[in-house]
Amino acid sequence: MKSDRRWLLPLVLILAAGFLYLTFPLWVEGVRSFLVILILGGTILEALPQVVWWMAGLAILVFWGLRMIVRLADRELAGKKESGGNSPFSGRLRVICRTLSRGGAGWYFQDEVRNLLRSLAVDLIALKLAIFEEEAQQRFQKGDWTEDLLLKTYFY
Repeated sequence: MKSDRRWLLPLVLILAAGFLYLTFPLWVEGVRSFLVILILGGTILEALPQVVWWMAGLAILVFWGLRMIVRLADRELAGKKESGGNSPFSGRLRVICRTLSRGGAGWYFQDEVRNLLRSLAVDLIALKLAIFEEEAQQRFQKGDWTEDLLLKTYFY
């Protein structure tokens, strides 16, 4: 038995003992005893003051309302986690990070990452040299934007 579920066994034993204790008169005396128990329970409930009923109703409504607020908050936080609100990257880097985190060494993933990196490189060239995107695209295709042979072989 797991250590985090050890509390379950005593709880089940206590509930079983309570059930046997409450149903024992039914087994001994039959249905007549059950009717006596119902009448006794109704008399006890009827004897409670009205303030207790109002307090119980209010407590139920408060707990129900708090539970609904917690569920709505969990749903809202789950939506923010899915949208990547905690990502340290932004823009296309976030897209690249998501693509890489999806895993897969297949050709589709490699081509997708390569295309994303190409568009990022073109944007970086345009930003760094202060030129238009079309001219940066032409420089990228010529290959004169870097001296690194590894980058050239990766993109071409």
